[in-house]
Amino acid sequence: MKLVYWIIFLALLGAGVYYYNVFDVKDLSGPSKESLAVAAFSADNRQNFLNYNDVEYGFSVQYPIGFYAEKDSESGAKVSFKAVLNEDLFELLRVDVFNQSISPDELVKEESEMKLLTRKSVAEKGKSFELLELETPNPSGTGRLLVYQGVFNGCKNNANNQTYSAIVSAVIPKTLKEDENMALYYVYNFKC
Repeated sequence: MKLVYWIIFLALLGAGVYYYNVFDVKDLSGPSKESLAVAAFSADNRQNFLNYNDVEYGFSVQYPIGFYAEKDSESGAKVSFKAVLNEDLFELLRVDVFNQSISPDELVKEESEMKLLTRKSVAEKGKSFELLELETPNPSGTGRLLVYQGVFNGCKNNANNQTYSAIVSAVIPKTLKEDENMALYYVYNFKC
């Protein structure tokens, strides 16, 4: 009788290994809450975004219509997109490029005024990055800001085939929490 149980056990184990390999199952937990929100947001809002393609580095990102773009800004960003809602209220999207690998731990340490709310490793659709959710005071002194940052290492530069890293940031006022899905959509759709 024990032999029958062992045969059944091995058959089930073999079927599981076969299913895992044939169907390329990597994450049995399913999509994250964020990726589901991004997918739903994308289905309803994709037409409200423009594409930005950087010829020098070869990355692309989508940003909302109504944001104005600034390439190679004084703040050091490779590209940034900004929407000014009133004199104290703005939303900012940016991409910073570095010629070395970026450690999310070092990034959080450098941002001393920022409070880390969540940190997640994201690996889906052929890309992997660290997603950080931070909170910081608004420089204008009015309220708090939510900052979503994707840290992408191992990007390839089209011009010289060298590797670079990118920090993709979305900054929104905490009072506009409803724009969280837009911010996540921006970070999740970065391609390098």
